[in-house]
Amino acid sequence: MKVKNNIYKLFLFGWITALAVSCTDDYIDRKGEGAVKEGLPVILTLNLSTPDAPVVETKAIDDGKTFGEINSVSILSYNDKGEDLVVSCPDYAAGSPMKFETRTGVRRTYVLVNSAYSKSELESNFQKESDFLANYGDISVSDPLLPTGDEAMIGYLVEGNDFAKSSNYYQTNYSENTPADRQPVKAPGLTVTDNSTVSYCASVYPPYSHVTFKINNQCINKELENDYKITVVIDTILVRNVPTKYSLFPKAWSNDEVVADAKLVRSMNELSLDGTEFYLYENAQGVNSSVFEGQQDLKRPIGTAAPTGGNGYTLNEWEKLWQGNSCTYIEVSGKYALGKKDAAATINDKKTVGTIKYRFFLGENNYSSLDVKRNTKYIVSLNLSNKAGSDEIVAEWRVGADLHEIGFSYRTVVMDGEQKKYYPFSVINNSGAEVKIDVPTVGESPFMIVPWDGSEWSENYESGSLSGVSNVGYKDFGIFTSELAVAGAALSGQGQSRFKYHQEGENDVPLTSVSVNLLPTEYSNSHFDHIREGSVYREQVNRAVGYIGSGRDKKEIEYDRLVIRQFPLLLVPISGVDAKKGPYVERIEEKEIVNYSELDNFCLKANGNSSGTYTWRLPTSAEFKIMIDDKYKDLMFPLHSGYYWIMDGTTYKLINTQGDEISSSLSNMQGHVRCIMKMDNNGKLE
Repeated sequence: MKVKNNIYKLFLFGWITALAVSCTDDYIDRKGEGAVKEGLPVILTLNLSTPDAPVVETKAIDDGKTFGEINSVSILSYNDKGEDLVVSCPDYAAGSPMKFETRTGVRRTYVLVNSAYSKSELESNFQKESDFLANYGDISVSDPLLPTGDEAMIGYLVEGNDFAKSSNYYQTNYSENTPADRQPVKAPGLTVTDNSTVSYCASVYPPYSHVTFKINNQCINKELENDYKITVVIDTILVRNVPTKYSLFPKAWSNDEVVADAKLVRSMNELSLDGTEFYLYENAQGVNSSVFEGQQDLKRPIGTAAPTGGNGYTLNEWEKLWQGNSCTYIEVSGKYALGKKDAAATINDKKTVGTIKYRFFLGENNYSSLDVKRNTKYIVSLNLSNKAGSDEIVAEWRVGADLHEIGFSYRTVVMDGEQKKYYPFSVINNSGAEVKIDVPTVGESPFMIVPWDGSEWSENYESGSLSGVSNVGYKDFGIFTSELAVAGAALSGQGQSRFKYHQEGENDVPLTSVSVNLLPTEYSNSHFDHIREGSVYREQVNRAVGYIGSGRDKKEIEYDRLVIRQFPLLLVPISGVDAKKGPYVERIEEKEIVNYSELDNFCLKANGNSSGTYTWRLPTSAEFKIMIDDKYKDLMFPLHSGYYWIMDGTTYKLINTQGDEISSSLSNMQGHVRCIMKMDNNGKLE
């Protein structure tokens, strides 16, 4: 994990100038020495600015607000006894100086930004400094993973123009390792006079951090040495124990103040291939001083003992440490399958297929710190390689698994709307018993499951069940459909095989109660919106089953389930044209990377032969730019950050997701491909 600290989001810096103030004789030093008595009112000038390199960058959000924006400023000044409060709430305008009031003498001053309290409420509630530090109150948030942009922030006023000095004062709030020992640090006592040449500054801290999370090799499906095959498919990412509140000063939140399982990503289709970014409110859970540098494999919450036996691949003692604490961590889960071809009996541990979880405690380092600090950038990576078990994962990641002898290599196979495009999966069977794939009878399902014979897909489709997966380690299969799934198409399928509109939190709704078409003949634009957002799909559940006993005592055993989920092709409308017209686009790419030499007829080969009514081809430059428009690019399933092949006329080109094109010296180059079909002006496939 890489951590970049202390590049500050917002700075408050002030050139404090004493202005002429009318005073009664009671405030004048009658000794004639010109000294200013303690407690004399003065009016000072404060300028606010934004730094060049903030940590939590200025990022526009939907309602036009900006993270870290300033709506109001309240300045609280106390004497050296923590009394004699002066509150000033000057009007704020970016880049313009503000005048505020305080008094001469030793003062401890706090700059409070975006406070929910009015001036009178501040004066009434926080007459003493101790009341302000201890009782300002926690602030609830509406979305624990997305700041509003105008959270309350606080800064310490210091003398001079050394912003780091102000920042360092705030950092002393973390000086104790144990959260119970941490108390808000008082602002430095500064002697305020009528000297107009003295300047002051302060920095304020947004109460959240910025996290970039990446998974390298999100899906592993490859052959290993000695005839092993590994499949790891990550399908869910959770951020656990996310605070639902924030405070002005560092705080460790309790179990009832965090969200136990805030979903960051529902599926890998929603995870950017370049990583996903999110925000976390501060959760300062302290530093475990009993764990030292180099002991990443022992990182754990304060007060907990390390499990005995080390970080074993199937060790479940670590599970206890993830329960009952409120430290923030990332949990990545998926389906794990390890098989050895035709040699199951030689695998020492036959339990090699099931759910696997990778967990990571966030903090300032990878061994002892559990502080998720405000105004900090975190970059976290999970690198999957080889067998993707504990021996291949960096030590600060905990690995746990619930593995079995029999199962599918995937939980869900996600399909596009193309015809005769094969989607592979495997069945792992290390039990020695016969296992079958329970599939619907022909005519009830649009999906065909066929075995891989080592060089090509078999033409033999068996209905009812597929046999031949008994005690072989693993066996490869493929799924395809003979139907083109687009809006308005007449499709087969009954019951679970019908396309449905899936409403979050409600029952799934069939698109029509009469027809089995993907959409009614008179489909509306709103139906296309549902397709684009990914809420229209159809599913089929296949089971890996076996049997025990015989005769009347014979019983079926279900070992695992595989869900087939098919999305219709994505229609991206042309600007200014009827929403039912435009290119139909692949949601899932046929191949990771394509060479220039493979481009001729690549889209036809990848999606079956063209028919008399439609033809697959590369998109044009104009069509690709529609696909990467901000309105549609998040619906495309993840687009790579690299270049894609396009074709204008008879000329191949490369284009990236920023719209930059390369049109020369392409013969040795590679790119990704999203094939399309095109609607004509009448809304029919070309």
